[in-house]
Amino acid sequence: MIRGEVRSMAGGCAVLAKEGDLHSLSEGISRPLTDKNLRERLVNIARGRVEKKYNWHCIADSLICAYEKILK
Repeated sequence: MIRGEVRSMAGGCAVLAKEGDLHSLSEGISRPLTDKNLRERLVNIARGRVEKKYNWHCIADSLICAYEKILK
Protein backbone atom coordinates (compact mmCIF):
# COMPACT_ATOMS: atom_id res chain seq x y z
CA MET A 1 0.00 0.00 0.00
CA ILE A 2 1.25 3.45 -0.89
CA ARG A 3 0.34 6.02 1.70
CA GLY A 4 -1.52 9.14 0.60
CA GLU A 5 1.02 11.66 1.83
CA VAL A 6 3.85 10.13 -0.20
CA ARG A 7 1.67 10.08 -3.31
CA SER A 8 0.72 13.71 -2.67
CA MET A 9 4.33 14.80 -2.13
CA ALA A 10 5.43 13.05 -5.33
CA GLY A 11 2.87 15.09 -7.23
CA GLY A 12 2.57 12.63 -10.09
CA CYS A 13 6.23 12.84 -11.07
CA ALA A 14 7.45 9.59 -9.54
CA VAL A 15 7.00 5.87 -9.86
CA LEU A 16 5.95 4.64 -6.45
CA ALA A 17 6.71 1.20 -5.03
CA LYS A 18 4.68 -0.86 -2.60
CA GLU A 19 6.10 -0.78 0.90
CA GLY A 20 8.24 -3.85 1.68
CA ASP A 21 7.87 -5.25 -1.86
CA LEU A 22 11.29 -5.68 -3.48
CA HIS A 23 9.77 -6.65 -6.83
CA SER A 24 7.72 -3.44 -6.83
CA LEU A 25 10.84 -1.44 -5.95
CA SER A 26 12.83 -3.12 -8.71
CA GLU A 27 10.04 -2.47 -11.20
CA GLY A 28 9.76 1.15 -10.06
CA ILE A 29 13.46 1.70 -10.69
CA SER A 30 13.63 -0.09 -14.04
CA ARG A 31 10.43 1.20 -15.64
CA PRO A 32 11.59 4.78 -16.23
CA LEU A 33 14.93 3.46 -17.46
CA THR A 34 13.32 1.26 -20.10
CA ASP A 35 10.11 3.16 -20.95
CA LYS A 36 10.97 6.36 -22.80
CA ASN A 37 7.37 7.64 -22.84
CA LEU A 38 7.00 7.18 -19.09
CA ARG A 39 10.36 8.83 -18.47
CA GLU A 40 9.47 11.84 -20.63
CA ARG A 41 6.06 12.17 -18.97
CA LEU A 42 7.63 12.10 -15.49
CA VAL A 43 10.23 14.67 -16.51
CA ASN A 44 7.58 16.99 -17.94
CA ILE A 45 5.40 16.73 -14.83
CA ALA A 46 8.41 17.31 -12.56
CA ARG A 47 9.62 20.29 -14.59
CA GLY A 48 6.18 21.90 -14.55
CA ARG A 49 5.86 21.32 -10.83
CA VAL A 50 9.25 22.88 -10.12
CA GLU A 51 8.57 25.86 -12.37
CA LYS A 52 5.20 26.48 -10.72
CA LYS A 53 5.75 25.56 -7.08
CA TYR A 54 9.48 25.73 -6.39
CA ASN A 55 10.57 28.75 -8.39
CA TRP A 56 12.55 31.55 -6.77
CA HIS A 57 9.53 33.79 -6.24
CA CYS A 58 7.61 31.09 -4.33
CA ILE A 59 10.64 30.21 -2.24
CA ALA A 60 11.36 33.88 -1.52
CA ASP A 61 7.74 34.44 -0.45
CA SER A 62 7.92 31.44 1.86
CA LEU A 63 11.16 32.68 3.40
CA ILE A 64 9.77 36.17 3.93
CA CYS A 65 6.68 34.74 5.64
CA ALA A 66 8.85 32.56 7.87
CA TYR A 67 11.09 35.51 8.83
CA GLU A 68 8.05 37.69 9.55
CA LYS A 69 6.61 35.02 11.86
CA ILE A 70 9.91 34.73 13.69
CA LEU A 71 10.25 38.48 14.12
CA LYS A 72 6.75 38.98 15.55
